[in-house]
Amino acid sequence: MRKRLLMILFVLVLAAISACSKTADTDPVVEVITTPAATEKPFSGPDTTPEPTPELPVSTPDSSVPGEGELTEEELTGIARPGDKPPEKKSYEEFKKINSDVIGWLTVHGTVIDYPVVRCSNNEYYLGRDVNKKKNAHGAIFMDFRNADPLQQRHIILYGHNMKNGTMFHDLMNYKQKEFFNKNRTIEFNWDGVETKWEIYLAYLIPPNQIYHINTLFGDAKNFADVMNDTIEFAKTVTPSNILEDVTIKETDQVLTLSTCSYEYDGSFFAVCARRIK
Repeated sequence: MRKRLLMILFVLVLAAISACSKTADTDPVVEVITTPAATEKPFSGPDTTPEPTPELPVSTPDSSVPGEGELTEEELTGIARPGDKPPEKKSYEEFKKINSDVIGWLTVHGTVIDYPVVRCSNNEYYLGRDVNKKKNAHGAIFMDFRNADPLQQRHIILYGHNMKNGTMFHDLMNYKQKEFFNKNRTIEFNWDGVETKWEIYLAYLIPPNQIYHINTLFGDAKNFADVMNDTIEFAKTVTPSNILEDVTIKETDQVLTLSTCSYEYDGSFFAVCARRIK
């Protein structure tokens, strides 16, 4: 009897193994296919978009030495140190000869903002260096390094310090006033030798931790327009803000944002946004 039970158990085990083997042989193999994300075509802009500047070096000269020419966060408070001066009165061509990082010239009508614009491989180098690459609390007006990529030129971002002596991007604070906003809405930006003109449509406070306003890469033209229009809606919820009535950013638009520190809250910013009209 014991032998018979062992024999039956042995036969059942063999049957189970055989069944598993057949299932493994007959089950279809599922192949996982990863579809690569579509690559967006370079932005052509509403008119003639400036050609991108030559490929950026790995690092800007002098920046490879840690701490060389750097100012501490405590020194970058909008207060000029003894000896610090704003940019000299020179032409674009003169600055370009001095510093190959110079890629343009920015003029905001109705303000003292009339400065060369630089760009390098990061957004820190010119926070505490002037256009001559010298240690200076004024820093320089600089373009977001991501805008070197033709795919990231729908939204151009320029940064500058809100200097308490009235220089650099301090005059952006005037756009907190409705009357000034309505009367001074033209920006000229000579970018790599191409004269462009922009119309200001938005000026608003950016509270701490709100960083989506600095997006430069979008899934497509619709995503770009959606983000820019969402920014307009967000601006309606903060104070101060001024918005051009009935403004809507289209998929074919190109936007320029000027960003600087504001002092309503610790870590807040103030941005002035314009769309290209020429």
